[in-house]
Amino acid sequence: MRQGYNGFCRLDLRLYASRRLAKALDREASQFICICREIAASMAKRIKSGIKRVEIAERNRIRNVAVKSEVKTRIKQAVTALGSADAEGTATVTAISAIDRAARKGVIHPNKAARLKSRLMKRVNAAVAH
Repeated sequence: MRQGYNGFCRLDLRLYASRRLAKALDREASQFICICREIAASMAKRIKSGIKRVEIAERNRIRNVAVKSEVKTRIKQAVTALGSADAEGTATVTAISAIDRAARKGVIHPNKAARLKSRLMKRVNAAVAH
């Protein structure tokens, strides 16, 4: 298997870290970093850059999950607001701006953002037509 992160096997790292860190997501940042270092140190060589990459990857993953969750929530709110004329426009604009923000941050691919906006607008236009 291909080695990554200075000696860490990527698949082993992901499986072990996800199981171990699932319990630690609600802890403080300092405890989180300590747990990341403990996981990285217990897995393979103690190379500083490898340990840091583990921390950064996990921190980014958690942030990306939050952004994706917000996008899904905003889309659901826009879809449920299709019946009322007042909330329909604001919910749709909020959903589209959340999608654009996620694409700008690099959390989702720009093509996926375009696809999500297109599907949302298709539903909005169908609701307005009826």
